[in-house]
Amino acid sequence: MATPAPPEDQARLLEDALVAVRQQTSLMRKCLDTPGKLMDALKCW
Repeated sequence: MATPAPPEDQARLLEDALVAVRQQTSLMRKCLDTPGKLMDALKCW
């Protein structure tokens, strides 16, 4: 079993994940706001 990452690494990993989620959310919203781009929004991840 792998040992958990130190708290500093966990905080950095969490921040990296949150940045990625914010970027993907922005891209998905942009696709959803564009008429006829529903399938593109679903593929944006």
